[in-house]
Amino acid sequence: MIDTLRGPRRALGGAPELSSVERLERFLGDPWDPGQKVRYARGPVAAPLADACAHLDAWGLHRYYVPVEHGGELTSLQELFDLVRTVARRDPAAAVTHARTLLGAAGVWVAGDRDQARHLGSLVTAGETVVLGGPERQHIGDLLTGEVTARRNRRGYRLDGERWLLDNAAGGRLMCLLARTVPHGGPRGFSLLLVDQRDLDPATFRHLPEVPAVGLRGAGTSGVAFHRAVVDRAARIGAEGQGVEVLLKVLQVVRTISPAVCLGTADRALRLAVRMASEREAYGSSPYGHPLTRRVLGEAYADLLAMEALGAVAARSAHLAPGELSVTSAAVRSLLPAVVDGVLARLRELFTPRSLPFGTRLTCPFDQMGRDHRVVTALDGATAGCHALVSQFRALARHHAQACERQVPAGVFDLGAPLPPVPWAELNLVARNGSGLLGTLPESAQVLRRAAQTAPELAAPARLAARFAAAVDSLPDTLPRTPRTAAGLTPKDEDAAHRYALLLAAAACLGVWCHAGEVNRAWPDGLWLHAVLCRLYARLKPGDRPFLAVASPWGSGRDEELFERMSQRLALQCQAGEALSLLPSRTAESDPC
Repeated sequence: MIDTLRGPRRALGGAPELSSVERLERFLGDPWDPGQKVRYARGPVAAPLADACAHLDAWGLHRYYVPVEHGGELTSLQELFDLVRTVARRDPAAAVTHARTLLGAAGVWVAGDRDQARHLGSLVTAGETVVLGGPERQHIGDLLTGEVTARRNRRGYRLDGERWLLDNAAGGRLMCLLARTVPHGGPRGFSLLLVDQRDLDPATFRHLPEVPAVGLRGAGTSGVAFHRAVVDRAARIGAEGQGVEVLLKVLQVVRTISPAVCLGTADRALRLAVRMASEREAYGSSPYGHPLTRRVLGEAYADLLAMEALGAVAARSAHLAPGELSVTSAAVRSLLPAVVDGVLARLRELFTPRSLPFGTRLTCPFDQMGRDHRVVTALDGATAGCHALVSQFRALARHHAQACERQVPAGVFDLGAPLPPVPWAELNLVARNGSGLLGTLPESAQVLRRAAQTAPELAAPARLAARFAAAVDSLPDTLPRTPRTAAGLTPKDEDAAHRYALLLAAAACLGVWCHAGEVNRAWPDGLWLHAVLCRLYARLKPGDRPFLAVASPWGSGRDEELFERMSQRLALQCQAGEALSLLPSRTAESDPC
């Protein structure tokens, strides 16, 4: 069930306000210009990361990592998602490196007290960075075996041990560390500490050499070693023993925002593909002279829009349905990177070096983009996202019927509606009452069916929506109920997780169509909805492994005209310098050819 909210915010005089994304675009300038600080790389050449991050600081991107109630500019995670995507389209390494502060600071927004949050907010808005402690060298991926200890003393805690894989520990003043505060460990044996390097005795800690990295231009990866380093008791975030719980909630925010880097990569890949197609001469002078080219680009664009809808709805759900973010964020994390991997793989096959005309001015960059994208997805692996879903299947199946009846604010789907502040304290480790977002799919399908009675162009997407609704109705009977560890996931478990994520993506797309009037004004013929439902349903067919079956049969069936129209829309938007998005906006793109 869906509840309604108000429409989009408007400036005085009734004209829409200039969005922060458009302001950032104007500030960053033409990404094809080699003089820009944050730009497209031509081959291996790219702007230095330090210069790119300093340029983003000059615009004030770091202020969007701090909630407005703590002195920053963060009022909407959807807005932050779009800003990170904008940067990642130009330079994914700069986006990942700069956004590390959000990951390091989010624990304080989730569990810190007011004074702690205000103090950290003032430091971050002044330009200080915060790095999040990664796994230890001996215990990668296992939080409960960490060996960094924090023993209580009169002043606070004494730190000992090594923490590896901090994102450029030497370059950040503040570090958010998970440390063992109970000798035997366990779920309640760890606490989260915000460590200010300036408050430590230099003789009690040292930075470890950077770990050689491949991808993202070797974005800084290093570590820190503590020996009898003392921090104040005020450095602890939340209650003692609450560290693992807080960190798992932080990961929900990470899994909601980090896929924006994947979307930015797909956005850039599509723009490059359009330019490369315009230079191909093997099939004539037309930019889209071959049906296969048009088919692949049309399907890839539909994939991009489907994942944009899912990512935007997930970001908005943190404000309006925070108790479900454990499910929603895990679905985004397990599905969106896999779909983008498929987009990059198909473009790489289509634009191999042998397929390009001799002397073309554009090289084939999709191998490098795919490598960088795999580094991004490895930061919090897709297996972790799958496990976060599988571990909740029993509760999701039990409460499925009630979730379909629960009221869900329509603002979750209205991409232009205002949002209340994120209720950080309401994040839960488990969606105790099921997924109300998924429960909206049958109702949205009914709305679409009724609309199709007077709009013939909606008949085909309405039929697809009915199939998704039937899949949602039968979902409780198809979910595995056996608890699994992350290492014990089976292919059947992964299939079930991706199937659930696909249904949630369809619910997001249908909800956006039903409630986001601005989207429907930009796409008045329902073209985008038909295309994205086709692509999602192609992955949902019984017997497919959705994370591997990323493409429907090339050139098959009755949807050729559909993706032909999508490819035409893609070409026109690229030529006009418009965003490849459900919502209309302008970019700073120029024609590189």
